[in-house]
Amino acid sequence: MTQQEATNLVNQIFDSIFNSITKAEPGGKPLAPAATTILSLMKPGLAINPVDFRNPWTPGNIHGSQDAALNTAHLADIAPKLSALFQDSGNEISKVYGDIMDNVQIPKQAPNPAIDKQLDEASNFLYRTIQVPDPDTGELKPHTVETQVYRDYLDNAAAYQNARQAYLAAYLAAQDTPSGRATWPIVAPTLQLPVKVAYDKWRSNFADKCEQMIAIMNTSSQNALSKAFNKAKELYDGYGVVLEETGTGQAPLIRRASNFPADG
Repeated sequence: MTQQEATNLVNQIFDSIFNSITKAEPGGKPLAPAATTILSLMKPGLAINPVDFRNPWTPGNIHGSQDAALNTAHLADIAPKLSALFQDSGNEISKVYGDIMDNVQIPKQAPNPAIDKQLDEASNFLYRTIQVPDPDTGELKPHTVETQVYRDYLDNAAAYQNARQAYLAAYLAAQDTPSGRATWPIVAPTLQLPVKVAYDKWRSNFADKCEQMIAIMNTSSQNALSKAFNKAKELYDGYGVVLEETGTGQAPLIRRASNFPADG
């Protein structure tokens, strides 16, 4: 094979990998747009020991290897330079993203009377203000609490979940013995009754109205963009776990990463 043939072969491989990301099958969508995507390859490649990344710990795999989880997180956290030839920028993807979440400043949006009216209606349906005496001075001060209909909604939702858990516990207990498994089809309809009663009580007591008002409170905000960034920051913070204990009580949080495919 000549040097030109070798170069052409490498270019074909490069194009095939790039196209697998930026082109889609008929009727589908590409994973990333070609105009703003850079495929960066390391030359020579990084030699790794599969054992170092095997069976990483995750919240769903608590018996997995924490060392493997740490190695995977570090490997996936390298922020490369925007170059076809891989170069480590010295930054971490998690730090770059975290800095964006921490330092973003969203300007306050202009008031919208229609949204204000909608929010007031939702708030008045879900909450009410009562006067509560100050424990030190006795002075009455306003305090916000749930309305009775919203309080009932929350209590009924909790009762339904408790009924479901009790039913599931009974099912799991029945599966422990041959006789339990054999009689479960007969016993189950009776045990389902409390679940159905709890569900009907929850849904029949203005549940749809409460959920509509909750949705309005969560989405019809004058600062919806700020809420979106706050939600993204909460999600980002939720991926932080302690995989490298320092014994100081101040171990840095490591942002988890997953292998795909899982056995890769």
